[in-house]
Amino acid sequence: MILNLGSVSNGVVQMGYTGAYAGGETYPYTAPYGLVDTNSLFSGQVYEDGSEFRIVSGPSNGTLDASGAESGNLWGNDVDDIYTPTTGYTGDDSVTLEVKYVDGTTEQWVATIAVAEAADTTPTAFTLGADVAGAELSVNTDRSFVVAGLDSAQTFTATGDGTVSLTDGSGYVSSVSAKTGDTVYFRLPASGSYATAATGGLGCNGVTDAMSVTTRAQVAPALASTASYTKRIDSAASGTLSLTGGDAAASWSDPSGTDGAQYTITSSGVWTRTSNNPTEEDETFTTTATNAAGTSEAQTVTVSYVEQLIGNMWRPSLSSLKIGL
Repeated sequence: MILNLGSVSNGVVQMGYTGAYAGGETYPYTAPYGLVDTNSLFSGQVYEDGSEFRIVSGPSNGTLDASGAESGNLWGNDVDDIYTPTTGYTGDDSVTLEVKYVDGTTEQWVATIAVAEAADTTPTAFTLGADVAGAELSVNTDRSFVVAGLDSAQTFTATGDGTVSLTDGSGYVSSVSAKTGDTVYFRLPASGSYATAATGGLGCNGVTDAMSVTTRAQVAPALASTASYTKRIDSAASGTLSLTGGDAAASWSDPSGTDGAQYTITSSGVWTRTSNNPTEEDETFTTTATNAAGTSEAQTVTVSYVEQLIGNMWRPSLSSLKIGL
């Protein structure tokens, strides 16, 4: 607020009525003497110790804390210390005061208080956008908006897992100072874990918004379309079960089923028959691939055994031999 008191001549404000004031008025307040603030109600006036004054008429659009000013010796302070405008009011307000000098003479003047519109430190509401579902584990979600509604730069602070920057794609920190017209960039990284939400927000002087990014669920191991093998009966058979998609398996279960006892399998899917197979027949076993999230998929493996080599030739099976007599 700015106090307008008019011109001063010989230490006396030349505004409003001046001269002796008749009538048995009381003067309950102590006029300041010595140095006063240039924006006080008594700016430009010089008083002797012992001068008193009264309030002829108070402000119409605000409150003057007379008792606080008197008890705290604040009459010579900046008018902001003792005057509070009505909420939302801007424009001129006035106070009429009358001083009684030590010699008994009085003088009256009007102090005009200019109430300026308060600086707007609250930004226009902003939005970070909709929540994200099914994000990949290490993907950043970036949002931006243009600041509006501020009269001066204010601090925008990120919360939770969020970060903020004034540069697109880089320089992300916990808070930035931004003014009207600036573009603010918000970043929320994914959690890095399956089916997990990361949450974050941004706030400035009571205006806030928040969002979340939830990563996708872990997909069960996708097994190869075939799990059939042809092996010789004269060697310890082995093979590798492969994945064609999904998320990498953490482990494969011990073989089970009809011929499961004849096989072992490693956590990476390499299976081995514990001994040679002496017969020409198919064997089957079942194993299950399970990933870190506990999702799994089972697969039945068929191994077909064929005759062993004699020299560079396959030994025919007995069922294929014809013997003539």
